[in-house]
Amino acid sequence: MLALGLVASAVLAIMAVYTMGLRQSVKAEKMLKATEMSREIMERTRELDFSKIPDTNTSFDGRLNQSAVNGFPPTPYPTRDDFKAVVTVDQIAPQLKSVCVKVFYDKGQSVDFQTYFKP
Repeated sequence: MLALGLVASAVLAIMAVYTMGLRQSVKAEKMLKATEMSREIMERTRELDFSKIPDTNTSFDGRLNQSAVNGFPPTPYPTRDDFKAVVTVDQIAPQLKSVCVKVFYDKGQSVDFQTYFKP
């Protein structure tokens, strides 16, 4: 009887660890997809002409379904599946712009990329 209790406890512990691992795997997959979306928007921004990036400090919020203006931000903005992008542009200097891409997923979790562009 004692052995049966020990085996049952061990099986329950293994099941709990397995369940935690599955949850972490799903979370990691969502983070990976959000990172990929953010990277893709940033790469497509890099391919644009410098003049296509707005000259004023502005934000495009995909959570509010704001549309792109003159091709900026590029696709996959504003959304892909359940992932929503927010793209923020800051004019640092006349020939220098900062672009930050933040992708939201899973109840407020987010990943963000930021880089600078010059002609």
